[in-house]
Amino acid sequence: MADGAMPEAEKRRFLADWRGKLTAPDCVLSRELAWARTAYGVPLAECEAMVAGMETDAGDRVRLATEAELDLYCRRVAGSVGAMAVRIFGAPEAEGFGLALGHTFQLTNILRDVDEDALRERVYVPLDLLAESGIPDGPAAGIVSHPAFAAICARLGARAQAGFARAEADIRQYSPVALRPAAVMAWGYRRLLDRLVARGWEGARPRPRLTTGEKLRMAWMAIGRG
Repeated sequence: MADGAMPEAEKRRFLADWRGKLTAPDCVLSRELAWARTAYGVPLAECEAMVAGMETDAGDRVRLATEAELDLYCRRVAGSVGAMAVRIFGAPEAEGFGLALGHTFQLTNILRDVDEDALRERVYVPLDLLAESGIPDGPAAGIVSHPAFAAICARLGARAQAGFARAEADIRQYSPVALRPAAVMAWGYRRLLDRLVARGWEGARPRPRLTTGEKLRMAWMAIGRG
């Protein structure tokens, strides 16, 4: 809904409808979600957080004012996924791990997609960081092509690298079987980030992708063979 081509008002209407469906399921999908929430102990607040994050994405023009707003956005759109996923995996005690790893995944997404997002007038690098580097708010294309923008991306990339390092250490506290899906996803996302860092942030920024071999390795890891 948030990424679709429909008008912003329509996106927001659909998202508002889904807020209602969370507590009053009225279709096959919302009823299945309600069943899963009960079966796995998924908090309603995490579903509501995800909708709130998508409401941010639904805007025709997206800007985040501060680093705190960036953190909140990551918490909503990706931390919520982590908090829900660890419960479904059977490791509810790993909620903090799921929240932190989701945040790191979202930083990686933001860095990977800066040019694609700019085409939609979306800039997730917060305005306070841009201002510190002398980059004024304006058309997204001008922001992401500014000479000082690369250094900000490098800072956020270092933050994501630190997040992956913490995740690799923290995951050892929990069941390796339960959190195998998280480990597989982290393996793939870490390689994307490594490619982003190696590619650099200046000039052309082709989007990195996992190779077929890497995807096959992830599938092998997912069945406990990697």
